[in-house]
Amino acid sequence: MKSCYSQANIYSLCILYYNMWYIANSYSKG
Repeated sequence: MKSCYSQANIYSLCILYYNMWYIANSYSKG
């Protein structure tokens, strides 16, 4: 995630990607 914070122009995109990743992990764990 550090690479995302260094690029403020895609900060919102990184947040969205992280949220999607988190949700995907939650579902995979049951």
